[in-house]
Amino acid sequence: MKQKHYRHGQSKSRLYSIFKGMKRRCKQDARYRERGITVCKEWDDFNQFLADVGPRPSEQHSLERIDNSKGYFPGNVTWATMKEQHKNRENSIRIFYAGRKYILKDLCTELGLPYQTMKYRIRKKRWSIDQAIATPKFQRQPNNMRT
Repeated sequence: MKQKHYRHGQSKSRLYSIFKGMKRRCKQDARYRERGITVCKEWDDFNQFLADVGPRPSEQHSLERIDNSKGYFPGNVTWATMKEQHKNRENSIRIFYAGRKYILKDLCTELGLPYQTMKYRIRKKRWSIDQAIATPKFQRQPNNMRT
């Protein structure tokens, strides 16, 4: 009788836990339901999910949707580290600079610019990316130099 229900032998694994979490989020999380985020029918079967997604590369990797406006299905899911996932958040600032697409945080790291200053200039002051980069960071004078 036990053999009949044995399917993949991973019901206690971290990978299976991730699989179940994906399905649970789509059913129970209002933010997912409101946006129409679902799991494809083929992935009702864990073995098919595993065949499509492949094994988890490391303990640092978790499941990520490539396009956050779409659901879980082959081609829209990958394994990513937390650092990689933070770049794919809805609130990441995406910009076009010097003929390339960037996440603002990555561009700031590449150019050695202060991220919070750049974020303020672009989001709050509505400066262009060129103006935000070209304007030097305000340098505060030491207390003994102020009048």
